[in-house]
Amino acid sequence: MRLIAASQAPAARDWLASTNHARVSGSFERAFNLINVQGKLLSVVAQEIGDGPFAMVIADFQGSFEQIASDGATVSVLGKQMLIDTLVIDFTEADLWQPRPDWEGLAVRPDRILAGLTMLQAVLRLAAPVGSMVTVLETTRQATSHNLATAVEAVKQFYGGLSKSDVCQVKSAARSLAGLGSGLTPAGDDFLMGALHALWAIKGTDKAVELSDTIVGVAAPRTTQLSAAWLWAAARGEACERWHKLVNSLLSGKAKAISRAARCISATGHTSGADALTGFVMSAYALHNQNTQ
Repeated sequence: MRLIAASQAPAARDWLASTNHARVSGSFERAFNLINVQGKLLSVVAQEIGDGPFAMVIADFQGSFEQIASDGATVSVLGKQMLIDTLVIDFTEADLWQPRPDWEGLAVRPDRILAGLTMLQAVLRLAAPVGSMVTVLETTRQATSHNLATAVEAVKQFYGGLSKSDVCQVKSAARSLAGLGSGLTPAGDDFLMGALHALWAIKGTDKAVELSDTIVGVAAPRTTQLSAAWLWAAARGEACERWHKLVNSLLSGKAKAISRAARCISATGHTSGADALTGFVMSAYALHNQNTQ
């Protein structure tokens, strides 16, 4: 089978340029992950998942990646092609996709962010799946697991630390949240990723970089390899295509676009998207409180 890559992030391009051999590390219906000998990750995804900070998007693939790229399979990169058993992926004509949204444009429009946060919170309360960290936004809901109850306490600590600009408290809370939950990207990490996006949205590049690196520096060693890759990407101000759409909708101020983008994020994974959106909303409020003190 021969597949064509439609687009790739700069990190994916660099991964391909520096890799001769790798292996499949997690294969799913609409995506699979590759890891090279340097421990760097590349995600190969279907078009409906969209671009991401270290992703290659495959054009017009309707099948299941699980059937053609089995977990543990050997990968070879030769020129502008990637070989996995009988599968050939040609990335010769792949467009280069830039992973950083217009955080700077959003950071100078706090009015648009505040107006959007109310809508985002409403979407979470209506559309977030049971068991997600939206529990921390909705006090009438009870935590459904010990992990979630632990997360609620850590989130309160994180919110307080951001509000007071207490870096030590933020680090302690991030350490508690890191790796908390199940799956390849645990709920606590997803919350932190959303928090990092809020830092970039509220503070802009110069002020966001240092605290982002501090948070991920304590969180990344405590979680999965895939989740750590997402956190480091967020610390660089990078986000997946669905978050780009949310940023653009917030800049536009159009309620329907904001709601549509938020629902799209909330539907990502089992609870991952809702957990990240919860992190964004809570952290944005905390950072706004910090700015008004």
